Amino acid sequence: MRTDYHASLQPQGVYHFYNKTVSQRKLFYDHKDYTRFLNKFKKYFTAYMDIVAYCLIPNHFHFMVKVKTISPIIRKLIAKEKTQAAFKFLSNEDTFNEFLSDQFRRFLSGHSLYINHKYDIQGSLLLKKTKRTAVVTDTKLYDLLCYIHHNPIHHGLTIT
Repeated sequence: MRTDYHASLQPQGVYHFYNKTVSQRKLFYDHKDYTRFLNKFKKYFTAYMDIVAYCLIPNHFHFMVKVKTISPIIRKLIAKEKTQAAFKFLSNEDTFNEFLSDQFRRFLSGHSLYINHKYDIQGSLLLKKTKRTAVVTDTKLYDLLCYIHHNPIHHGLTIT
């Protein structure tokens, strides 16, 4: 079975998001970069998804998330976004998947601009498109939890 690396985000679905930098560039240079990235992730997503697990490595990231159910409260929060994607979703022109995809694009574009400006760098920071796979079995959930949490050890950033 072929893996769908751009799975459609559905309410109550669990997904693994990941991306890495081009040419082994750094995504994070210091503690402030990590903190800012997580704070921005929370700003863009905590209203719409729960973080199950995450790992930030100097040149890549992993997030496992569970998408929340679309409720009247969620709709009110989306209305506060004041983006074209939010407007299209609320007027039933686009799906929740398209709204969340736009949030991810805005989040990562913002981080790329921040890093490039802060460190006086030019060019693309991340590979073209963030991959996201649906986690549809308990075995896959367990395997990915282990994989995400083992990643710093695998990359020699910490020891067991």
